[in-house]
Amino acid sequence: MARGPHENTLSKGWSGKSSRTFRKSPAAAVERPTGIIDNASGVQPPELLENLRLQVIELERENQELRFTKANLEVSGSRYFELYDLAPVGCAIIDEQGLILEMNLRATAIFGAARAALHGRNFKFSIFPEDQDNFYLAHKRLIDTGLLQTAELRLYRQGIPFWARLEMILGRTESASVCRIAMVDINDRKIAELQLQERADQLNRSLAEKKILAREVHHRVKNNFQVISSLLRMQAALAKDESVSIILSKVQRRIIAMALIHERLYGEESIEHIDFGEYMHSLIDELFNAYAHSSGAVVKNLNSACVLLNVDQAIPCGLILNELVTNALKYAYPDGKAGEVKIDLKESPSGFVTLTVSDQGVGLPEGVDWNNAHSLGLPLVDALTQQLNGRLTVGPPPGASFTMQFQKQSIITRHPNPSATQRRAR
Repeated sequence: MARGPHENTLSKGWSGKSSRTFRKSPAAAVERPTGIIDNASGVQPPELLENLRLQVIELERENQELRFTKANLEVSGSRYFELYDLAPVGCAIIDEQGLILEMNLRATAIFGAARAALHGRNFKFSIFPEDQDNFYLAHKRLIDTGLLQTAELRLYRQGIPFWARLEMILGRTESASVCRIAMVDINDRKIAELQLQERADQLNRSLAEKKILAREVHHRVKNNFQVISSLLRMQAALAKDESVSIILSKVQRRIIAMALIHERLYGEESIEHIDFGEYMHSLIDELFNAYAHSSGAVVKNLNSACVLLNVDQAIPCGLILNELVTNALKYAYPDGKAGEVKIDLKESPSGFVTLTVSDQGVGLPEGVDWNNAHSLGLPLVDALTQQLNGRLTVGPPPGASFTMQFQKQSIITRHPNPSATQRRAR
């Protein structure tokens, strides 16, 4: 049977032995690339061996670096978890459903439970029912804004509620977002704060009751003064001796001056002090009405600032004002002459109060002796000025001018009404 040109044939060589020979195909006749191991001869080029040796050395060096890096990571991870577990604050990680994924040792100590018992539990079951809404609102703000959120609420420790402060931030794992929570037990501090707040509330209630009682006292004192004033006015009207009637009328006006202060204290928001500027307007109006029959042509010129005085200073200052204005109305402009009585009240930044009563009338008699005056008015002014630890000066003619200065006592002031800070009336 004939064979094709590429098929193998059997032939006998010179040695007489038979051998099988193969014809080379065109593809087999292609020359091998240089540098490839000749499997037939078993010879390897030195360059290839050197390259392989260098590659093995490089791989060994990289493996050594990887082993060193792995060891460092294991040490760092161990240190991190040690620090994480021994941190002074409790740390917890919860997923989007609120399930606890992880807790450190401090957190388990805060809850008084083992880590295995807390893992996978819904965090809401650890929150006091009345405070769960606070947690949900803080968690919602965290999701909406991505900003750190804090909340103080009650958690459960072995079934007993305690106060804790939670700080929450957003985090991520490989597959989902999580909420990282840092918690601190603030039970002792919170209980102390609540006790302090309760004590403050009790004091505020007691203070409110005392203010009501004090207002009632001022109201009754004012009423009593008004009764005494009415009795004096009736007695002065019935007195046959004109000098007695004048004396009773003076006493009555002094009582009115004190009664107005208690009336102001009853109506003020604070019972510790009064706006003496407003009080001055009321007292001056009372005095001008009382002397309208004899000083109808005299007008008043008031310039007063908002000066807050306590009761201890307001009463003597009011009596001084009463005496000085009464003196001006009675003696400055005799025989129905026209004129002006000027009253100034101001306070310096350092707390010095200055009260000035002046007129352009006939002035003081020459050589007047305050201590030997026939009436009680001027000696009373001097005595009350000393009570205030103040200083009284008399201005030069024309007319009469009295200036009284004293240091205001410290009081807790409220912001004055802007409309009352500066008044001027005629």
